[in-house]
Amino acid sequence: QATTIYFNTIADNTLGSYGLQINAGCVNTIAKDNILFNNPGTAIINNGTGTTQDHNQTSNPSFTGGAGTDPYGLQGGSTAIGAGVAIVGITTDYRGVTRASPPSIGAYEGLT
Repeated sequence: QATTIYFNTIADNTLGSYGLQINAGCVNTIAKDNILFNNPGTAIINNGTGTTQDHNQTSNPSFTGGAGTDPYGLQGGSTAIGAGVAIVGITTDYRGVTRASPPSIGAYEGLT
């Protein structure tokens, strides 16, 4: 069975040299609807075979930033809002907010 990596926000990583690494030996991994921003080096290192990468964002998604409970939430007008593709069985974001149609990319559904 393929490994699936859906709706994650990987940002401001200070360790390593990447946002997401798919190791050799991984077969048919699917990485979809992820934000990989402001990580050192390459956003995605893919050493697997048959990997599918779709609707991942590496440009600035306009996080809400600062202190608070959702520093990686999406500001209104973010290019990640409504830019994802629906995935069967995933109906809520990290906070439990219902995913829109089309959904936002990353862990948090954008609030418009």
